[in-house]
Amino acid sequence: MDESKRVPEEAPKRTVVDVGHAVAKLGLSQVPVVGAPAAAWFEFLVSPGVERRRTAWMEEIAASVNELRDSIKNLELLPDDEGFVTTLIEASNTALRTHQEEKLEALRNAVINTVLKRETDDDLRTIFLALVDRFTPWHLRILKFFDDPRIGIEQAGLDPSDFEHPVASDGETLLAVFPDLKDRSDFISLLVSELSAAGLFNVNKLGLSMSGRDALARRSTNLGRRFLAFISTAPS
Repeated sequence: MDESKRVPEEAPKRTVVDVGHAVAKLGLSQVPVVGAPAAAWFEFLVSPGVERRRTAWMEEIAASVNELRDSIKNLELLPDDEGFVTTLIEASNTALRTHQEEKLEALRNAVINTVLKRETDDDLRTIFLALVDRFTPWHLRILKFFDDPRIGIEQAGLDPSDFEHPVASDGETLLAVFPDLKDRSDFISLLVSELSAAGLFNVNKLGLSMSGRDALARRSTNLGRRFLAFISTAPS
C-alpha cells in the first residue's frame, strides 16, 4: 500500500483552514486607528476556541473513518474521492461554527454515510449539509419524531395507545413527548413551517384535532426520510 495514502491513526491538527478567522483578522488589521491591537485581541479571544473545535472535530472524524477499515475496501483511496472531499470540507466548515452536539453528530454521520455511499447524489448532499447548518437541534428532533411518532412516544416512556382517541392531535402528541416546548407555539410553528418549506415535512402547521391514527401518522416526506438517513448512524 502506498504509505502516503494510508488513513492516519490520529487526525492532523490543522486539516481544515479557518478562512473566516483569517479574513476577519485581516479586515481588522486594515481598520484605521484600531489596526493591529484589534487584530491581536481577536486572535487572543477567538483562536484558542477555534483551534479546540478544529482539533476535536478532526480527531472524531479520523477515529470514525478508521473504524471502517475492516469493512470498506480501498479506504486508502478516500483522498481521491472528490465527493467525499467536498462533503468533508462542507461538514467541517459547519462543525467549526457550532457547539451543539446534535448538529455535530449529524455532520459526523453525514461524512461517514458519504464514505459508505448511502447518499450518492452530490447535489442532495450539498443541500442536506446546508440544511444542517441552518437548522437548530429542534428542527432535527421534530423531524425525527414525526418520522415515526410511535417510536418517539415509546422512547419517552409513554404508551402510544393513550393518543389513539378521536380528539388527539399531532400537536398534543409532540408536547407530550417534548414538554419543554409548552407555551412556545410560535416557535413550533416556525420550525414546522421551515421543515415544510424545505420539502421535508408534509404539513405546514400542527395542532388540528384528528383521529388517533392520523395523530400518530408519519409527517416526514420521502425527501425528509432521505435527509434523516444521511444524518443518522448507519445500521450495523
